Amino acid sequence: MCCFENPDRTNMFEEVRELFDYGFTQNTVELQKSFYDIRFRWSRVQIDSFLQKGYIRGYEDGSFRPCNEATKEEFISLLMKIKGIEPYEQQEYWSKGYIDEAVKRGFIDDSWHERRKETISRLESFLVLSKALDYDFDINMLSKENYLLVSKGENTFSNVSSGIPEDIIKLYNYGIISGYNGDLFLDKLSTREEMVAMINNYLNFKLGVQLSAH
Repeated sequence: MCCFENPDRTNMFEEVRELFDYGFTQNTVELQKSFYDIRFRWSRVQIDSFLQKGYIRGYEDGSFRPCNEATKEEFISLLMKIKGIEPYEQQEYWSKGYIDEAVKRGFIDDSWHERRKETISRLESFLVLSKALDYDFDINMLSKENYLLVSKGENTFSNVSSGIPEDIIKLYNYGIISGYNGDLFLDKLSTREEMVAMINNYLNFKLGVQLSAH
């Protein structure tokens, strides 16, 4: 005798449909863990990681727009998020609490409130990261390997003679920032994917992950 003697076919098909719907929903959620416009970008791994950790959100159309220029409020808010700082009180604009906390720590000044919508240059972002690094780390507490990396790293920038601040050279030697063909492009505006990449490097350094100097 068949094990499905007198089956309730309606209920059976309903259960199958529900299972299919559940699987479709799960797959949709999985797809939402990435952005459609970063599939072939060099920054995909870092962006996906930050998305899954809740550090970043994209646009309503499901994009991240990695090549768009980053704003000051986007940069400082992301930096404060990875440092575990989340303002609790509702503010007059979404980035105010993050900017306030960054000002308290000396990373930026009060003018960032008024200039929050402005784009951020690579030089500006590097200087902020340098201040955050100094806030978090004492050079005397670094491992011998990391100390040698900072103090003896080769500086191969074509514009080093133009007076690159020592703090930025330090970030470079740590592997937190990088250049291209011997140039750091300090005057260039930071893109959203560059913002994620350098803050991800900063986070990895903070967590003790070995980074190679570029």
